[in-house]
Amino acid sequence: REVKEECGLITKCVSKGPCKFAEGEKCDWYVIVLRSPTFEAKAKSRSECGDMKSVASLLPSSMQLADCYGHVWLPTSDLRNIDPKLPLMGGLLKRIGEAVNFLNPAAKDAVPVPVVKSDRVEE
Repeated sequence: REVKEECGLITKCVSKGPCKFAEGEKCDWYVIVLRSPTFEAKAKSRSECGDMKSVASLLPSSMQLADCYGHVWLPTSDLRNIDPKLPLMGGLLKRIGEAVNFLNPAAKDAVPVPVVKSDRVEE
């Protein structure tokens, strides 16, 4: 529901999930796998998202603006290259690592779950 409301995801492109992979103090965390994602022209709760164009300079050059307002596509290998000036939701980077590993539990190139300090990736 949240994904549809905030980014306008059209659900026919979901190939796996949503799968719950973690529980937080205030929210549960889910992951979905998309194939050729498509989005509605304007999401219902678009106002809950910020304009990513305004922070693009703080993101790695591999970043691509998503078709849905307030979101980007970014390879997980580049998470460590996000400029520390960009404020992130507490624990976000750690949860992304957990989601990737949830989807690929036996992968030999699993994403290391980062230790979060001030919402930055540290090895």
